[in-house]
Amino acid sequence: MLLSDRDLKAALAEGRMGLDPYDEAMVQPSSVDVRLDRYFRVFANHRYTHIDPAVAQDDLTELLEPEGEEPFILHPGEFVLGSTLEVISLGHDLAARLEGKALALDTEVPTPWGWTTMEHLEVGDEVFDETGSPTTIVAATEVMTDRPCYEVLLSDGSRFVADGKHLWVTKTKGERARGLPAQSRTTDQLAATLRAGREWNHHIQIAADVPADVAAGAAALGGARRAGTATLVRTPPEAGRRLLSREVVAVRPSSSVPVRCIQVAAPSGMFLIGRTFVPTHNSSLGRLGLLTHSTAGFIDPGFSGHVTLELSNVANLPIKLYPGMKIGQICVLQLTSPSEHPYGSSIYGSRYQDQRGPTPSRSYLRFSRTPTQ
Repeated sequence: MLLSDRDLKAALAEGRMGLDPYDEAMVQPSSVDVRLDRYFRVFANHRYTHIDPAVAQDDLTELLEPEGEEPFILHPGEFVLGSTLEVISLGHDLAARLEGKALALDTEVPTPWGWTTMEHLEVGDEVFDETGSPTTIVAATEVMTDRPCYEVLLSDGSRFVADGKHLWVTKTKGERARGLPAQSRTTDQLAATLRAGREWNHHIQIAADVPADVAAGAAALGGARRAGTATLVRTPPEAGRRLLSREVVAVRPSSSVPVRCIQVAAPSGMFLIGRTFVPTHNSSLGRLGLLTHSTAGFIDPGFSGHVTLELSNVANLPIKLYPGMKIGQICVLQLTSPSEHPYGSSIYGSRYQDQRGPTPSRSYLRFSRTPTQ
């Protein structure tokens, strides 16, 4: 069970969960925003001929700290370790994840060469932005598993499976009444604010100009491209323009499925999915080319410490990382019963308990003996 904002605040007040420093303004409908600390570990590749996870390579990384309020510059193609500003502590009945944004692998995606799925998209492929113009994929994550997922249903019959942190572009009832622009909202936020009185709260706009031509030669799902010139078929205008918008009518917890996300070159960061061309996109940082992952899949019950982050720059320009900037969200899950042996118990070794700052790999401690050098 995923904790809501109300349950998160209760867990913090009761001491079942700790965040230090804690700012109540960081609490979201089903997560808590976390910020980036000022310490980074960069790889000193010149010191070793290779990385050996069975050997303690203490000089493989160097700890750096920007001076004063200066940002850390993450260069294109560079991978470094960072950490959360917050020390995160969990009781014996809670587990957590640092979440990203992603769609199920079988999500259909229109492209200039035909229909494919999220599973088969690659860097360099083209998809359509929210105006129907082709845009290039500049980054794509590996397949991610064990994320809390939801089934999102729209009034036009469209159905999508996404994780709780995937972003949708919607207008609420209040924004429609005041003529305000659409805003980005997570799947979690849609679930928490699905209705406004007796009305469906969230409307998703129809793309301004849906793709007019789809390559028939690649229409079969699977993403195989046809060599040479493909025969184009006209997509009926009514396929994407029957309504000015569609309503989000259900957001239901779903079995976890493998998911994935992409980043596109379009300035809006948006791309179209599904046969009814629904605009969607990823996080603001993801649209800049910064990929963030936690080094741990789950943060185990009983853990206390900073969470070490994997930071990668897949853009073509350097990215500034400012100390204290928001870097992700922690989602907390209630266990069916308290853990018998929480993290920190001697039975597990718990190599990263009470870690401070970005902590290098201690994988060598898993090996019973040191291999021959």
